[in-house]
Amino acid sequence: MSVSNMKRSTYYYNVKKPAALDKYAEVKAYILEIYEKSNKTYGYPRITKALEKLGYTYDRKTVAKLMKELNISSIIRVKKRYKQGRVSHICSNKLNRAFTSEKPCLKWVTDVAEIKINNEKVYLSAIMDLYNREITAYSVSKYNNEEMVIDNLKQAIDKTKDTTGLMIHSDQGILYQANQFRKLLKENNIEQSMSRRGNCYDNAVMESFFATLKCELVYINKFKNIVLTNRTYVTFLIKNKS
Repeated sequence: MSVSNMKRSTYYYNVKKPAALDKYAEVKAYILEIYEKSNKTYGYPRITKALEKLGYTYDRKTVAKLMKELNISSIIRVKKRYKQGRVSHICSNKLNRAFTSEKPCLKWVTDVAEIKINNEKVYLSAIMDLYNREITAYSVSKYNNEEMVIDNLKQAIDKTKDTTGLMIHSDQGILYQANQFRKLLKENNIEQSMSRRGNCYDNAVMESFFATLKCELVYINKFKNIVLTNRTYVTFLIKNKS
């Protein structure tokens, strides 16, 4: 006859390891129960929050330690993160926030913005000339990939008769470290510059441009749909405002 809603594994854990021998025995039992009820998907951050709802307040590190002792962990795949040590093509910040230029085609800045249209994501890559803050070229794609930024760069180069002394500045995004992107720069004698890690102010002009674009176009309009005109480009069909 069932006398408790406690899971079998929780019960046997308490039987095998009496509370008198382990001051965390009670909370460990609840950790096991929460873990099993989540289908083994909860890691220590979510288990910590679940324990708080039961009146048990523990530091995340403590909960992580207890889970390690119980030999349990979330079965959800951990997201891969790029470590700084693996990055081999980071350039120095040669632009150094000098966001003015005496002549056209001496200083370009570039970045990629994510735009949501009807719960779908599209990506806009743009290159701006700091001489007059004009967008020299842009590419739009459903995929934030190397092909998009290279196409954007090729467009800008094709429009430029002379790239002598030209420098292009971006963040440290993996797309700007790609071999093909750097090769294209080298072939056209374009110097590369990058923002310092995690410092958006080093590319503030592009950040400001994308913020204005979203406020004045994306947020105040309703979009009917997104139509792929070929493998890369996207055309936005704007519906009347409502």
